Parts: sequence; structure tokens; C-alpha cells
Amino acid sequence: MENEDLIYIGGAFVYLLTFILVITAIQWNVGDIIRGYFLVLLVTTIFSVSIKATSTNRNKEIKALGIVQYVTVVLLGATLGNFIWRYDFVPHFVMWRYGRMKTAAGQTVDTNASFPYWACFRFALFLLLILPIWIPLALLLGVFFVLLLSGIPTESIFPLNVLRKMEPDFWSLECVSKGPKKAHSTEPSQITDALLVEQDVSTMREINVTVTYQRKGSLYRGFNRCCGVRPEFFSYKGSCDPNGVPDGHGEWKDSDSAGEFLTGSWREGLPEAPFDSREYLAGGMFQAVFICVAMASDGPVDAVESNPNFIDKNIYSLSSAECCISGQFYSGFPLISYLTDYGNPGGQNVRGVNPSQVLAKYLEKHQNLDGHDLEAVVFIPGFNSCLDSALESFSQFLTLAGYPDYIIPWCFEWPAKSIFTYYQARDACESMEMHQHLKDFMADLLSIGIARVNFIGHSMGARALVSFLGANSHVFNAPENMQLGAVLLPNPETDLKAFLDASSAISSVAESVTVYADKGDNALFWAEYANSVFPSPSCKGLPFSFSLGRSVSPLRRQNRAEVANDVETDGLDESDLLDVDVIDTSSVFSNVQKLRHSYFNVSRDILEDIHEVLVSRNRAAQRKARLVKREGNVYGWLQAPPFYVMGS
Repeated sequence: MENEDLIYIGGAFVYLLTFILVITAIQWNVGDIIRGYFLVLLVTTIFSVSIKATSTNRNKEIKALGIVQYVTVVLLGATLGNFIWRYDFVPHFVMWRYGRMKTAAGQTVDTNASFPYWACFRFALFLLLILPIWIPLALLLGVFFVLLLSGIPTESIFPLNVLRKMEPDFWSLECVSKGPKKAHSTEPSQITDALLVEQDVSTMREINVTVTYQRKGSLYRGFNRCCGVRPEFFSYKGSCDPNGVPDGHGEWKDSDSAGEFLTGSWREGLPEAPFDSREYLAGGMFQAVFICVAMASDGPVDAVESNPNFIDKNIYSLSSAECCISGQFYSGFPLISYLTDYGNPGGQNVRGVNPSQVLAKYLEKHQNLDGHDLEAVVFIPGFNSCLDSALESFSQFLTLAGYPDYIIPWCFEWPAKSIFTYYQARDACESMEMHQHLKDFMADLLSIGIARVNFIGHSMGARALVSFLGANSHVFNAPENMQLGAVLLPNPETDLKAFLDASSAISSVAESVTVYADKGDNALFWAEYANSVFPSPSCKGLPFSFSLGRSVSPLRRQNRAEVANDVETDGLDESDLLDVDVIDTSSVFSNVQKLRHSYFNVSRDILEDIHEVLVSRNRAAQRKARLVKREGNVYGWLQAPPFYVMGS
């Protein structure tokens, strides 16, 4: 259930309660009540539609809708209470209390009114029945709104199937198996002393232990007392160290409804990438992967800064990322950590080590090479990002696609600046410092045995990649150097003319060059205008700077000035086409946000297409099960639009 769904469900429940009470108000001024009721609904609808039509940020949109719905609930409650008091209880009570009332004409009449039992009953009904429901619901939506503003996952107010990921105290265990009864404060992914009761660990290399327990949380204690819920159990089967602590490959099981089945690598009692995990009841699945890291920025790993700078020498490290891959996707995932000493996971600081150490640690857990030479796939993120956000994006891409062990993922972090320093970021990614850091990175990859390198340059990362490869293609020319495999440019924020100028040099050394362009990319729409106002050096003198990521027309070698100026030409000479595959993603709608700029890592269509490029090494013309040639070197998707259905 999404945040927006929760907002609408809560609001609809309040509307329903209010409307039921309104239609039962036989003796009230029903017209005024209904007019007030629907006036509030009309204003709410107008604001909600306006927000959804103008918002480009999903999180801000949900927050704004939450504010509107919450204010609506308060207004409806206040409106209803006012009408009950004003048109029902007060007139009837006054008529009974004073006996004689003045009419609108000023005449005094004897009402002979009896005690207003029904008016008091309706007023009591509002106080005793409606308010106890309305106030908690209003408070609940208020808490929901506070959670949205503070960035806390909103699923925390619905704890039955998510507390496993949210509250460590909830998983405090009370061991009821043989041996000393202790209360262990542990997460379900950590084996406690209870596993080793009556076990001789001095000679143990593998353990197979099941421990019965019951929850210590107040929620579960109440269930146990009132409903007789049976105790649960967790078990671990697998390798351990001389102290009996899980270390190596093992399997964890937990029989609780929100328990976890986890199979994979362990170190010092904690799971370590790579591992796969499944929720017992909800069915959500998780996967953790290693990602090698190369840093050329002095900025923090967990925050975007406006003005980070290049460091003198690349820093290498290894990160771990746990991602949702199926079922319910939880807020707060992917979870990123860094292996600080290559023994204990969970560090939050990147510590520079030799790249050979990074590779050795990676290959320790990825040994199924199937006789292939080692390859690297290097992800270069766009601007306005930090290392954590880049790893979140890249890890989701890796876990949803699934790549063989011989393809080693690397994330190259550069001083990506922030949205307030766009032009500085643009200049930095095309600078000589950027080129030098990438050249050093390529030399280090070659020194540790990488035979082939593939690149994924997203957004402004594509600008950096095109600039580097166009000026340094000689790095891949010599036979003793690495082979340049696929160059993938999803939603590239690079000038069309700059790419046309560099394409020949890139294609001469790359096995394939693929551009994923979307003419509806709103981020690149504004980037075009920004680069036209203050053009980059390669586009000075042009009336407008067109973006490669929004170009879905055939790319040609000649007449570059015409293409850069968006001038239509008659006919198309096939021999004049660039050796580039242009994939038009404008018709992709699955898992695409309104900005249409950052979906290559979650859209199944693009994930599968990139997988075929990297693993099968097929060009677009060979990927006939998914693509159809449209014109020249432009390909479209073999798929129907989302609104098209057949049959009844």
C-alpha cells in the first residue's frame, strides 16, 4: 500500500462517517449542511487535482496531498459539529427552556415544546459515537503527516507486517528453550548465546540449532496472554567460527508471521553480502550485493554538497547494499553500508584501500566465473548526487537485473555538486581533472586483471563519459590495454553536438554505443535551456543547445550543424549513420516517474535490454524480441501502450 493510498483511505473513511450523519439529520437545516459539506469537498478536490497536475516531485506531492486531506478532515469535523449545535440542539433546547419564541416577524408564540429528547440524543450521538472515531482518525492522519515531513517511513503506523524492518526493540527475544533463561536483545539476523546452549563449540565447524522464543514486545505479550499464541522459533544451519558464531555460508529461519528466511554469507554473527532474504508471511524478498567503489570527490558519502572538489588520488573501497526485489518495497531501502576493515560489515565511512584488496574481497564471495575473463561495469552517476544515492540507484539496477559473477560492478563517484551549482558541475565533469581521475581508474582496473570494461553514464555522468572517451580513446587502442565493451547512456545530459563530435572516436574503440533517449524527459528539457543560456565550450555559437537524451532522430556523421540546429533534411543515407543504437524510451511507462529522467534502474523493459547488451553482447538489430527498427539507427519498443486492452 502506497502513502497516497493511505491518505485517500483515511480521508474517505471520514467523509463516509460525516455523510452518514448528514443524511440522518431529518430535523436539521439539511441544505446548509450539505452545501458546507460539499463546499469543503470541492475545495479539497481542486487543491488535490492542482497538486497532482503541477507536481514533479513524488515525495513533495504526497506531503502536499497529506496536508490537504488533513485540513479537510478538520474542516469537515468542525462543519458538522457547528451544524449539529446550531441547527439542531440549540433551537430545540431553547424552545423547551423558554417556552415562547419570537418568529421572524417579531411575533411571540407559545411553542408548548416538550423536552428535546431526540435533539439531545443526536447531540450525544455526535459526542459519544462520532467524535471518538473522528478524533483518533484525525490524530492518526496528523501523525501520518508528521512522519511524511520528517522522512520517517509511514508504514511504521501499521506495525503488523513491517516492524521487522522498523523497530529493533520489537525483536527482543525471550528464550524458552533448554538452559538458562535469558532475555536477549538482538535482531533476527544475529545469533545469540541461546543458539549455543549445551553445544560444544571447541570443535564445531557447522551448527544446526533451533531455539524457541516468544516476543517481549507489549503487542505480542498481550496476544500471548489473551489468545494463547504459540511460541515461535528461529534456527540457524551453517558454518561458524571457533566460538560458535555464524561465519561463512548459512541459513536463518524464523517462524514468526513477519519473520525472515535468509540464506547467504555471514561474518561474526551478522549477514554479509551476498545474501537473499524472504519475509515469511508477507513474501517480500530482499537481496544484498557488493559494489566496488572508486571515489574522486572530497564530499560526504551521505549528503549532497554544493561545492565538493576533486581529491588528489582516487580512493577505493567496497560497499554493501541490501535492496527490495519482490513483493512489498519498504521505505528506507536500499540500505547502504561500507566494509571498513574487510572483516566487519556495517561501516558508514569509506576507507581507502588498494584496488586489489577490493577485488580480492569481492571474488572471495563471487567465484563462479565460468571460465570468463573478468569484466567491470562502471556506473557514473549524474549531478546533484552523493555516493550513497549513487549506490542506491546502481544497487537497485543490479539486484533487479541479476548479473553473472564475472561482471564486477564499480561505482565512480565524482564531485557532482548540487542543483544550485549546475554550471560548476557541468564544467567539472568535462575538466582535465575528471579525465585524469578516469585515466588513473582505468590503469588501476587493468593492473588488477580486468580485461574488459563497460560503462553506464546516467544524466550528467554521460556528459563526463562522452567527454573522457572522446578525448582519450587511445587508452583502449593498444592490444595490452583493456577492451572497451558497451557504452550505455540512459537519459544522457550531454549536448547533441558534443556527442556527434566525439562519436567517431568512441565507436572506433567501443564494441557498442547505446543511447536511451526520451523526448518527454523533463529534467533534460530544462537542461537544454540552461545550456542555451550559458553554453558549454563545444556549443558556443549555436542558437540552441539540444540534448542527446531528448533526441529520438537518426544520428548521422555528416551535416552535424544541421542536426545540432534541428534542421530537417530530405532523405536518409544509411551509410551516413553513426555506429550508435538509439533506443526511444518515450513509450516506456512501467515504473516511470513524472520527471521521466531516472528510471533505467527500475523499469523492467530497460533492465532486460541493458542485461542483453552487457551479457549477450547483442546490438539493437539483434534484440528482435524486444526492439523494432523505426528509422536509421533508431529503435522502438515492441509493446502496447498501458491503456490498450483486448477482450471483455
